[in-house]
Amino acid sequence: MASIYPEGAGWAVRNRSRNDTFYQAGFATRAKAQAWLNKREKAIEQRGRPFGLGPEKTTLAQALADYLPLRVPYLKSGDQLCRRINRFIRYGRLPTYQTIPVARRTHETRDSCDRKTVYFELERVPYTPVRVIPQGLGAHRAAQARQGDTSERVRERLACTKVADITRHHIQPLIHALQQEGKAAQTIAHEQAVLREFFNFVKRQWNWVTPAENPAAQLEMPDIDNARDRVLTPDEQERLEAALRECRNPYVAPFIGLLLETAMRQSELLVTAQWRDVDWSRRVLRLWDAKSGGRDVPLTQGALDILNALPRGAAEDRVFPMTLSALNAAWYRAIERAGLENLHKHDLKHCAVTRFAGLLQGDIFLLKVFSGHKTLSQLVRYVNPKVEDALQAVDAAQAARKAPLHARGPTKHPSAGDVLSALDAAAALDVSEASSSTRQTPDALAAAGPVSDKMPTHEGTEWLPVTAAGASEQATLAPVADALPPITYRDIVHAGRTSRRAGNVGLRLRRCTGFRAG
Repeated sequence: MASIYPEGAGWAVRNRSRNDTFYQAGFATRAKAQAWLNKREKAIEQRGRPFGLGPEKTTLAQALADYLPLRVPYLKSGDQLCRRINRFIRYGRLPTYQTIPVARRTHETRDSCDRKTVYFELERVPYTPVRVIPQGLGAHRAAQARQGDTSERVRERLACTKVADITRHHIQPLIHALQQEGKAAQTIAHEQAVLREFFNFVKRQWNWVTPAENPAAQLEMPDIDNARDRVLTPDEQERLEAALRECRNPYVAPFIGLLLETAMRQSELLVTAQWRDVDWSRRVLRLWDAKSGGRDVPLTQGALDILNALPRGAAEDRVFPMTLSALNAAWYRAIERAGLENLHKHDLKHCAVTRFAGLLQGDIFLLKVFSGHKTLSQLVRYVNPKVEDALQAVDAAQAARKAPLHARGPTKHPSAGDVLSALDAAAALDVSEASSSTRQTPDALAAAGPVSDKMPTHEGTEWLPVTAAGASEQATLAPVADALPPITYRDIVHAGRTSRRAGNVGLRLRRCTGFRAG
């Protein structure tokens, strides 16, 4: 049973039971001490007892030392997280950890892969007041220490603070110090993410109810603008391939070639891919674990040629048995020989996705199969066409089509002369063809009487009564519609606007044959 008693100028709360021992002092009144105790007992009743000594008696360095083994082994980026957490643990004078990559696959298929896949094993490193610096790195480490002196002082104060006492104004100075030291916005975001995820974890898993709000959230952070659009030109790619062929490591050139042929990430190809993952019949590389889950990577003919040229190992061997440091060293020397600037290995994914976007004519669904992205917003970041690509596509499209309307000149309609020539040719047809038509015959027109009181003559604009003789002339015009498939009534009307004579003939054609616009 907890007891509340006066201590000094305030009040304190103490409990010495076997299952839950705690002590908290500094309350101004007994009522505040009682309210704190009630809140704690309610949290224990709802969520269970807190882990360890609780946030009131545990410093941030001690808590991170317990947190690291629970998280780092199961994260793909566990080695980076381990280095960041060790910087806090070291100020608590506690043993740090070193990551050892797991060389074997823990699951045979991607269907059984879960978040408990082990990526790293941990080795404890005893604390030493003076860090051992490898030979040759003394000047570099000294320069790093001078540059990060302000942020390290803030980090030390933060590491020695009780978790329950940490607020936003303890963490915000660390963000400002990193900005003043010229750290990139993404680097600062990673530092914030370490603390933000830690406070979420202890509240969810350790039942630590204090601090009530996550102090690493809602901070003033620099804007992140790390979008890249670096794409190799054909000339640059030729120079890069020539420089890679000079590498002494026989795996570097095929590795870069596969990145360009498959749009894979370097970690997927360097760490995850094994020979048993290659399905030669389906032409796919089955990744049992990737950034966004397992997926099948289509293998182009160029990718198959590169894989066939590599020395084949055992089924469980990696396709590229080399280390990341060896790859990086060869890459930097190659781009220096090629004379390329501002080119990262991850830019090769931009190059591949942009090229596939052109080959697939913008089919985003097929493009997502190659890139491995789950969302369209992420896919768009990797498609980086240039102005030259847009102009080339427009030129090719225009060459395959007719000239644009403004380049064809005015639209050409049949002229009045064309219409009259066609009518004269139709009038010269055999009368027997007109009699076999389904249209009205001369006798039928004569029997039916005049169609109108007046009709225009063929020779001019004079209006004359329709007689039996006029009916014979009408019959002569009957086969005109059959003789002129390219010329419609609309064309005849257009011609009538420029020639009154042709317009009169068109009216006679319509009235006599029932011809309509096509």
